[in-house]
Amino acid sequence: MRSKMLLACVVGIVFSVAGVSRAEEQAQAVIDKAIKAKGGEEALAKYKAVTSKGKGMFYGMGDGIPYTMEVAHELPHKTKQAVNAEVQGNAFKMTTVICGDQGWVNTNGDTNELDKEKIDAQKSLLHADFIMTLIPLKDKAYKISLIDDSKQDDKTLVGVKVSRKGHKDVSLFFSKDTGLLAKADYKGTDMTGQEVNQTVTFSDYKDVDGIKEPMKVTIKHDGQKYIESETIEMKHHEKLDGGVFAKP
Repeated sequence: MRSKMLLACVVGIVFSVAGVSRAEEQAQAVIDKAIKAKGGEEALAKYKAVTSKGKGMFYGMGDGIPYTMEVAHELPHKTKQAVNAEVQGNAFKMTTVICGDQGWVNTNGDTNELDKEKIDAQKSLLHADFIMTLIPLKDKAYKISLIDDSKQDDKTLVGVKVSRKGHKDVSLFFSKDTGLLAKADYKGTDMTGQEVNQTVTFSDYKDVDGIKEPMKVTIKHDGQKYIESETIEMKHHEKLDGGVFAKP
């Protein structure tokens, strides 16, 4: 009797491990398809940085406020975002820079250092952006697991959850047809620093330096529209000059 029970336990463990392995393979297959659809591993690994210019609408203060933006990313540790807008009839310019553990914000010519809490919040968002470049997901430090599929405009999206120790989970949803990233869900912060559930949707993909990039992005906070953006120009770089991320 004991031998039969032991055999049953061993068989159960073997099938359980096999099931986990199969699920991991399926999740990795989703990522592999997405990498291929985006431009291939060689092209994605070549470029470590990107610069872009765009425009959009900001809804964080209620009515939409039009803005223009210039962005430089060298993920996952460096970013510079310069925003120009008109708020209540007054010109508004804000430049935010994160460079490792340092950070600054320049508002209409006045520069202030960011405190650790705000820098950490920005670094968390940068890590999410880094994950969405897909190449980091070849690193075994990231755990990838299948999650329930989703729908977007009647199209099926295949979902995976990305986890790494010391970082917040990010859920990615890819078009079942094209393999391109269509949506991402993760924890973010609003303009007051409060934590929110952030949903980002991607559309209007174009080829930029051999890489498929979304030209339109919409961000929602707790289900409410927060930002709509459209990229006008974009360029990939192997590396950016360090002065790009100097104190503004």
